[in-house]
Amino acid sequence: MPQRINSRLYKGDLRFIRILCDEEYLHKSKQPVKNDISFLEKINFGESEGNVRKIMGEPFFIYRNQLSRTPHTVYTYGLKSGINKLRVELHFLEKHFFLGTIFYNAENIDDSDLNRYFRETFNLDLFHFKRDIIVDPSDNFLEFHHEPNCFIMTFSKMKWIRSTNIFQNIN
Repeated sequence: MPQRINSRLYKGDLRFIRILCDEEYLHKSKQPVKNDISFLEKINFGESEGNVRKIMGEPFFIYRNQLSRTPHTVYTYGLKSGINKLRVELHFLEKHFFLGTIFYNAENIDDSDLNRYFRETFNLDLFHFKRDIIVDPSDNFLEFHHEPNCFIMTFSKMKWIRSTNIFQNIN
């Protein structure tokens, strides 16, 4: 029996797109790395919606909206990492992946464990997620946000963001 996909207009949180539009992320220190950043270690920027479905399976929700008169689609998945529940959002513009967010809903987040994990994963000498963003040779980036009971990782393709006027008139 085919899985039913719930589709509705995206009324989610566009604050990360607004941050990218305002370039607030430039106030953080860049930590360049040699290896390429990919989303969930499987999905590369520019990947098509069809390829993402092959990799990730069918999403829990598909949101569709117009973002500055351009088709904007968001796939939402519910995943688990150990005991932590994750909400994963993959944003597509004109059917290509350009922005991903992972929301870790955790009450006690250990800063030192997170810093050590990212330092080892990306072979960084110094790193602190509240201060730094990670940038690869293709100018893709990984940024972190820490809110009460939630740790958020935002992945994006910086060159694409800078080359488009898609973020005009975002409310």
